[in-house]
Amino acid sequence: MTNAVSQSSSVLTGLQRLVIAGFVVLAGAAMAGCRRGGDAGARMRAVADRADRGELGSDAAAKELAQIAKNTGGTSEIVEALRKDGDPTHSYWWTALALLGPEASSAIPFLIECLESGPSYRSEYAAMVLGKMGGGASSAVPALCKGAASGDALLRWYATQALGDIGATDPNVIDVLRRGEKDEDVMVRCYARAVLLKLGYDNDTLAYLVKRLRESDPEVRNAAVLALGYLGPKASAAIPELGLLLEKEDNVQVKENAEEAVKKISGEF
Repeated sequence: MTNAVSQSSSVLTGLQRLVIAGFVVLAGAAMAGCRRGGDAGARMRAVADRADRGELGSDAAAKELAQIAKNTGGTSEIVEALRKDGDPTHSYWWTALALLGPEASSAIPFLIECLESGPSYRSEYAAMVLGKMGGGASSAVPALCKGAASGDALLRWYATQALGDIGATDPNVIDVLRRGEKDEDVMVRCYARAVLLKLGYDNDTLAYLVKRLRESDPEVRNAAVLALGYLGPKASAAIPELGLLLEKEDNVQVKENAEEAVKKISGEF
């Protein structure tokens, strides 16, 4: 009887050791995960500090932040930084999310919150980032439709692009885009038409945009050029007109954007 009890105690002790060992492994893994998260946050803050001191450009900072997030799964660290950082000049956090694109999908609820509650610069950045996430951001379509009909022209422009990049084609989206064709802002008008063409709902967009290339107002020409570049290869029929524009264009910004548009349309960009 004593031997049986002793053997039973030995078995229990062995099981207890296995359980304890399992807990140690799990705890170690959890602590390692916390360290990685903490390390990611610290590294990101260091990058942001360098950018704020002028030691690192905003685009370079965004690339470093995106790479850290990619390597560590640190999208939540960027979202947390954006919750705390109310400086609209700190665009590197937003650009980092845009560079991550679909990999930052866990940030979508936060972006929808920003889109709906503002302030305006956060709504604008949020719309821009959501577009970079493509079809995976379909849950943001209702909020983007509201943004595309808002009183903020820049938000309307970003939201219009995002609807096209997400590929949403429900009736509410098409209705918003049709209204965008008549928007008071030329950039919104051109992009609404471009998005409708991209989604397969417009056949005269290219003719409309090409006609805008011949306008005397450089702001109008620039909007048309950017919209054609946004369309990429779908705007291949407009390349001859863009070539003519480049021969005589004297506005530096329009010319640079036209050169970039040709590359995008040709698949070189």
